[in-house]
Formats: sequence, C-alpha cells, structure tokens
Amino acid sequence: MHSKAQDVLIMLVNHMDYGGCQKIVYEILCGVFSDFSKVYLIANHGYYGEKLIDETNIDFVDRTSLSLTDTFKKIREIQRGKQRVILHTHNRKDLIFKYAISRKNKHLHTFHSAYTDKNFLYFFLKPKHAISISRTVSSYLDKYNIPNRIIYNGIDDIEKTTLKPQNSQTILKYIGRTTREKGFDDLLQSFVSFKQLFAEFRNLKMDVIGNGENLNSYKEYLRKTDFINDVRFLGFLENPWKEVSQEDLVVIPSYFEGFCLVAAEAGSLGIPVIGNDIKALREVLDFIPEENFFDVRDKTSIYAGLKFFFKNKKSQQKLAYSHKSEVKSRFSKEKMILQYQNVYENL
Repeated sequence: MHSKAQDVLIMLVNHMDYGGCQKIVYEILCGVFSDFSKVYLIANHGYYGEKLIDETNIDFVDRTSLSLTDTFKKIREIQRGKQRVILHTHNRKDLIFKYAISRKNKHLHTFHSAYTDKNFLYFFLKPKHAISISRTVSSYLDKYNIPNRIIYNGIDDIEKTTLKPQNSQTILKYIGRTTREKGFDDLLQSFVSFKQLFAEFRNLKMDVIGNGENLNSYKEYLRKTDFINDVRFLGFLENPWKEVSQEDLVVIPSYFEGFCLVAAEAGSLGIPVIGNDIKALREVLDFIPEENFFDVRDKTSIYAGLKFFFKNKKSQQKLAYSHKSEVKSRFSKEKMILQYQNVYENL
C-alpha cells in the first residue's frame, strides 16, 4: 500500500469563509495534514482559513488576486521536484485545474452539491476520482457517468455542549446563511404571517443563527410588521448549539442541500427537525415522520408542518432523542477523516 509520508497535498477551494463546504475542508485538513510532507491550501481568506493558519502548519496561498493563469502556474510550481502531488478540488469550476497536474500526480474532486440546472461542463470535465457527500449527490453524478464514492460529511461530537434547561417555550431555530436559495425569505414571511393570523403562534419566537447579504433588509421588513422583537439575529456562531434546548425546533427551509450539516448536527443532539421536502434532508434524517416535510413555497404547507409538530411535540422529542446516537455514529467526523485518508492512500 502506498505511503503518504512523502506526498504533497494541494487543497483548492474558492474561499474559506463561512459555509458547509468550507467547514468540511477545514475538518479534513485538520485531520490529514500531518500525513503529508507538505500541505498547501489555495483559497480566498476567511474564517476557516484563519483557523487553519492558527492551528496547523499548512502553507496558505491567498487566491484573491490570482488569475486563472496564475493559479495554473502556482499548481505547476508546487509540483516541481516533488515525488507525488495530490490536487483535491471542491468547486465545479475548479475542475479545469485537473489539467495542471502532471501524469505522475493525481486529481480528486469532492462534489458538495447537485445542481438543478443542466451542467454540460460535466460532459467534458469528468474527474477520474470523485467523492460525493450523499446518495442524493451520487445519483446526480450517475446521470453524467461520473464514477464516485460516497463519503458522508462528518460532524463534531457536540453532545458535550450543555443545552439550555428545558422550558415550556419552543423557539424556532434557523441555522445557516440568510439567503433566498436557503429558503430564508419564505420562512421569514411565513413566520410573520402566522404571528398575524393564528393565536397559537403569538408567543412563538425565532432565532436566526448565521449571516447573509440581506440582513438589514430583513430587519427593516420586521420593523414594518411590528415583529422585530420576536426574531433574534445572532449572526455566525462557532457553536450554534450552545443556546439550544431540546424544547426547540430546528427549521430547514432550503431549496436544495447536498447533505445538510445542520440536520445531522440537530439529529445528533436529539433535537426535532422539520424542513422543506428535499432528498438530502430525507436521507440524513430518514426516521422523521412524513408530516415533518413541507413545501417551502406554500405557507399552508409550512403551517401544517408546524401544527403537526406542536400537536405531537412530546412524541417528536422522544423520536428525535431515540435516534441521536445513530445519527452521531453514522455521520462522525472521525469516520469521514478515515475515509478520506484511505482515498488519498489508494489513489
């Protein structure tokens, strides 16, 4: 079996700021950097990039001002004189850089998402070695005849986090980027609508954990509806689960997820989840009831999902709690890192 001791790893990603892909790249690099003689990260700066610089001895190459040609040259330069180099890419546009790798070296691409549009790029830029982060993504790649191996994204062992003491009030928890494609616009409008129309939602609150470009416009929208005090915008939190109670409900309104880290993390803590009816969410939390899935474009559907939860709150909590060990084991960070180490070794 090949030894990685003298190998060089180049991790190429668009940026290392907040994001699910970026968090996974960070976890992989923290787990494998000591296996290689040298590790390079080529990316724009950001939160997870700064953490890697502080916590590891990787070489960070700031991609901010690098042109396509400059990036090609940098990869070529790193290869020069090295025994073997592995280039690991994560964004579909970066598939072009497989041509920067010489014959003796290897290219690996992780697909973090399956795009709803027809991507003719994959007819011409097929990676020889591919990883998909779920069956959802894998089935998408099958349509393009791209052989791939599934490695589920890994989550931290966050049970050590002390949850808030249980209380009688449920708070809706939205964790993620506050963007339209994440379904946040639809969720916020539905929340306001329910507060106005239904007495049982008058005392309902929502915590929004994450950042996005339109935060100010969302706050202004809430001011106009007099519900600004019913929504807390907490921004990005390194540990978004610190202020969560098992009385709370995690809501995932995303239009698409390749995996859904938030769902896996909530599941590992035994916290109930409802969400938009997408394949990845059904795959990660395959035990939750059909009624927990809604159509994010339909306020009536979201209302039905919330209504079902509150009507069956105790059984929902019991169901989530009974599956937390299973979720934690299935999607452990340690398992993910071991699988990537195996892939690197056997390329």
